[in-house]
Amino acid sequence: MAIYLAVFWAIAAGLAVLFLASYLLNKQKFRASLENNGGFFVMIAGVFLAMALISKDPVTFLGIEMSVELQWFASLMMFGFGAWQFYLNPLEKRLARLERNFANFVGVATTNFGHISKDFERVNKEFELINKEFERVNKGIDDIKADLRRKK
Repeated sequence: MAIYLAVFWAIAAGLAVLFLASYLLNKQKFRASLENNGGFFVMIAGVFLAMALISKDPVTFLGIEMSVELQWFASLMMFGFGAWQFYLNPLEKRLARLERNFANFVGVATTNFGHISKDFERVNKEFELINKEFERVNKGIDDIKADLRRKK
């Protein structure tokens, strides 16, 4: 029975007709819905394609018989196009949106480096104070050395 590949082609043809109709009738909302949910139907069609390949199940349509290899090649090409159109291509947009949302959540996209420069200035002031303390200690050591030399 040639049921698996026939179901695959029915799903693929249905998606193609819906996509073409949404394009010709300029139905943006329907096309967006189809692009968002079309990946599910492509994956379902892929299951039927896999079952057809495993069971070596070719299709004969209206008495026209094509070679099994050509049917499977055309089916794989159609599945690849469907996977690209409805899953892989929108995936890039979804990943970019997810990355933006994650960046906003973590705060990377809105990072303000003003506090870093303020902290750096504060550290510099602390180092200047420490440097002055070292200079004062060094002066005290020099004074002690001078006193010791005078006592000798």
